[in-house]
Amino acid sequence: MINSASQIALTCIDYLVPGDRGVTEYDKLSEKSREFIEKVEREVGVPVTIISTGPDMEETIDLREEKL
Repeated sequence: MINSASQIALTCIDYLVPGDRGVTEYDKLSEKSREFIEKVEREVGVPVTIISTGPDMEETIDLREEKL
């Protein structure tokens, strides 16, 4: 566990499902995006805490308070 990742910032989720562009709440992401994020967490064993849904800073979902 020394020097391993403790959280993941996942960018460009809007490329997976273009309809998710600009979403700022996890519950409002499409089911496909949420399933992908949960699969990443299971496979890597590290929580996804920041999700980028577009190129602007405001197009971000921050889950650090909930998951850490």
